[in-house]
Amino acid sequence: MPKKKLLSTGQAAVRLGLARHQLAYAFQTKQLPEVRMVCGRRAFTEADLQTIRDFFEKRRGSR
Repeated sequence: MPKKKLLSTGQAAVRLGLARHQLAYAFQTKQLPEVRMVCGRRAFTEADLQTIRDFFEKRRGSR
């Protein structure tokens, strides 16, 4: 079975078109559920990115 590719917070932010601090803030304020940690840092999968993408799209739509 192939390993899942994990992305850092910065890499995830780039893929999502967000500033890194926007993503970090959403986790710090518990607006998003915590993701797995690897060596003390968040590690994102494609499924995590979709969850985050959905959250920010919903948030943009409610303004």
